[in-house]
Amino acid sequence: METVGKQIRELRRRNKFTLSRVSKELRIDPSVLSKIERGERNASRKLIIELATLFNVDQEELLLNYYSDKVVYEIMKETYANKILKVAEKKLQYMSGNINE
Repeated sequence: METVGKQIRELRRRNKFTLSRVSKELRIDPSVLSKIERGERNASRKLIIELATLFNVDQEELLLNYYSDKVVYEIMKETYANKILKVAEKKLQYMSGNINE
């Protein structure tokens, strides 16, 4: 499985875009984009959406990878990471049900 940074790099290369070109389009410093691609810096949700638009890919695809990275990095060193995910899934289902009522 690839991180959102690696996914962004692959999309950029597949579209034959340079770091400079993407950075200019998104109005960010090329070094920031490079760090995002290498996993040394986190992108914002807004930037992920802008990248999806630029590369003409489904926003959901990039956002799923973006948010899953955030969750994994937050809990990956915890002893009970898998259990945490299971409990979180149950809480999400419960809370989503309450919100919709």
